[in-house]
Amino acid sequence: MKIKLTEPILDYEGKSFQQGTIIITASLIQSIEKGQKEDILQKLKLLLSAPLTFRDVFFTALNSQEEGEKLTVEQKVQMYQITKKVFSGEEPDFTLKELAFIQERVEKIYILPLIVGRVKEVFETNKDINNF
Repeated sequence: MKIKLTEPILDYEGKSFQQGTIIITASLIQSIEKGQKEDILQKLKLLLSAPLTFRDVFFTALNSQEEGEKLTVEQKVQMYQITKKVFSGEEPDFTLKELAFIQERVEKIYILPLIVGRVKEVFETNKDINNF
């Protein structure tokens, strides 16, 4: 099933959801710790203005762990392989097994119902379009 990963996640009003509202990168945290004001402001501006895309959500879900979560080697390899596919093009073709795994990871990692709901919607919509 093909999913256009560069599409922005929409908020409840149908506007692009800004990723800066939920994401703080490691480099930003390091900048804060070092106290580089200009660097911090520049990174914040970028984060606050960039729309959150399905690629962003999938990447985070596939490359994060819950506190105390133990992943098997097989799960880590699967996460790596799917992440490579996420970055292989604008609209990669996922298997139903891969989509189920992505959905499971999104539900574990994201606490916002908006993100979980939008991912579920795009999977359901594409199932209908692709006759799955």
